[in-house]
Amino acid sequence: MNAPDFKPSRRGHCVHFNGTQNECCDAGISYAEAFGPLERRSCRAPCLQEYKSHERIAGKLVPVWKPWHRQPGEEMHCEKFRLPTAEEIAAEAAEMEAAMNRMRLVMQVVRSWRTWTPQHRVAKQEVIECPACKGRLLLSQAAYNGHVWGKCETEGCVSWME
Repeated sequence: MNAPDFKPSRRGHCVHFNGTQNECCDAGISYAEAFGPLERRSCRAPCLQEYKSHERIAGKLVPVWKPWHRQPGEEMHCEKFRLPTAEEIAAEAAEMEAAMNRMRLVMQVVRSWRTWTPQHRVAKQEVIECPACKGRLLLSQAAYNGHVWGKCETEGCVSWME
């Protein structure tokens, strides 16, 4: 799925956090310089305050937010730290739901477009009308395993690779 500029700025995460696989956060803070060596860096950096877990309650799996576990005094200060507002969290959730709805709509068409079977191992490519935005949807099916790659030419619509 290709959703427009999704960042992990959800509940419990600093809006600038982009993952410690990056050298710096989106505010330009160097993770290594500000919070030290990689070992236990996530416990020193304030970037993550909560994480979502799932627990079985009354027979159903429900999301439960839990605080990031740190030893007393372990968390360091960051001048750029800011948690998202309730409005930002709601806007991101609505954007994600819209992206998922586009994918659901497109995958209904892709399901019938796919012709690969173990007995009929065919590669094919085609451009069709995108069911989500009515733009051009580029599709490609691999002969080896039948996986489909797709990308809509409309910026931010859909894109995937199986």
